[in-house]
Amino acid sequence: MKKVILALQRAEELLGAVCLCVFLGSVLLQMFSRYLGISIIWTGDVCTYAFILSVFLGAGSMVYNRQHFAFTAIVDKLQGTKKSIIKIFISVVMLFFNGAMFYYGILITEKYWSYTWTTIPSFKKGPLFLVIPVSAGLSILFLIALIVEDIQEMNGKKVEDKKGETK
Repeated sequence: MKKVILALQRAEELLGAVCLCVFLGSVLLQMFSRYLGISIIWTGDVCTYAFILSVFLGAGSMVYNRQHFAFTAIVDKLQGTKKSIIKIFISVVMLFFNGAMFYYGILITEKYWSYTWTTIPSFKKGPLFLVIPVSAGLSILFLIALIVEDIQEMNGKKVEDKKGETK
């Protein structure tokens, strides 16, 4: 199971990095086209959507590394069971948030599935909105894996970290 989680996380990171590269390439193309006096109107939409995709894909990946936005002052001072309990509590809160994001992401995707891009009317916006429930679903999977790891750690079982080393 651990290998599947890590493979999904790596795939999500890779897709996010590709979207970020598309974003940067589109920005550069837009800059050079303006410098040359050529109008390429679709670059603005590509920049916006590629950036949004990279943010959502990166957010899901950061959840499993516990590199998401968090206040860690209390957790850093605790040790042992208390630390594990706080980490589980944080994961459960995030689980509820991602559950809502998953549910409402599906509703938004259904609503806007047939909408088209302003500058490229043959492209639909639905696949872009699909990143919301996909990112939330992967985050839920990652959070469940983290909760299981924290419970195992709390019970004194050895847990493999992200690099395959035993803690």
